[in-house]
Amino acid sequence: MIGFENIKQKLFPEDILVFEKKYNVKLPQEYINHMLVFNGGYPENDVYFDRYPIDGFRSIKYGNHKVEDDIDSLSEFLPDQSIPFAYSTGGFIYMALNKKDNGKIYITYSDGQTNFLANSFKEFIKGLSEEQEL
Repeated sequence: MIGFENIKQKLFPEDILVFEKKYNVKLPQEYINHMLVFNGGYPENDVYFDRYPIDGFRSIKYGNHKVEDDIDSLSEFLPDQSIPFAYSTGGFIYMALNKKDNGKIYITYSDGQTNFLANSFKEFIKGLSEEQEL
């Protein structure tokens, strides 16, 4: 299991409900469980998903770099009903929560390039490794 540093203040289930209502989304249970334990932070060691470095995760409600801030500032780059929950060198990682792509994970860059990463948050977390695939 990947360890995390610089975790933000603990979330409670009611914090998740407020977030879901505000952004009109239903978060996958795997993501909720993760956030209730690790509200943001970055991996203790360098980790990758496939060939993509994963630099850190955004927190909900607490901290200087929250999911909420990214939703607001990245709205022109994000599909509707998506949340940017992590970041990578030069890009951000988001979860699509619309009917078509519900739960799928993507990475997108400022130049508009977007790549599919995983079918679910659970698959994404299981795919994290300290070894980069080439």
